[in-house]
Amino acid sequence: MKTHILRHGQTDYSTKYLVNGDPTAPVQLSEEGVRSCRRAWTVLPLHSLRTWVASGFPRAQQTALLLTVSTAS
Repeated sequence: MKTHILRHGQTDYSTKYLVNGDPTAPVQLSEEGVRSCRRAWTVLPLHSLRTWVASGFPRAQQTALLLTVSTAS
């Protein structure tokens, strides 16, 4: 079994070097963060992943959803 650890996609917070530790804050991915998740399919072995785990942070949930949807395409 292999484990892959991915960081969430880019957010407007991360481009400003801000940190958000509150999972109830609605910090979503930036447009570049969404694009990078969509490009990930071409460079990461996502086709072999069977289980996804993400924190409760919206940015992490959004990243996992985008990567899961990309793998289903």
